[in-house]
Amino acid sequence: MRFRGRKDVKRLLRYGRKHITGLGRIFIVPATAARGRVLFVVPNAAAKKSTDRNKIKRRLDEWMRADRPAFLSRVDAVVLVSKEAAGLPGKTLMDLAKNSFAQIKVVKP
Repeated sequence: MRFRGRKDVKRLLRYGRKHITGLGRIFIVPATAARGRVLFVVPNAAAKKSTDRNKIKRRLDEWMRADRPAFLSRVDAVVLVSKEAAGLPGKTLMDLAKNSFAQIKVVKP
C-alpha cells in the first residue's frame, strides 16, 4: 500500500511519534489503512544525485519487502534518512535499518 497525497504525510509528520535512530528520524502513527505503510525520504543533503537517492530508497524498500518487522503492519511510518546512513554500503544500510526499527518500542494503536 502506498501513501496517497500530501495529507497522509503531513498527518504523520505533525502527529507522529518521533524516534531518532542511526538510520535517521522515524515518525510513527497508528495505521489508517488495513496494512501499515512506510515512506523513505532521502534529502538532497544526504545524496546530491537523484540516482544515488533512488538507489538508497530501493535498497530500503527491498529490506522492507524481505525482512519487514511485524509491528510495521499496524503503523504508518516516515523515515527521514540521515546523511551518515545514506553513505553506507547496501548490506550495512540494511543491517542499520533492521537495528533501528528494533530499537523502537511497539506503538499501541
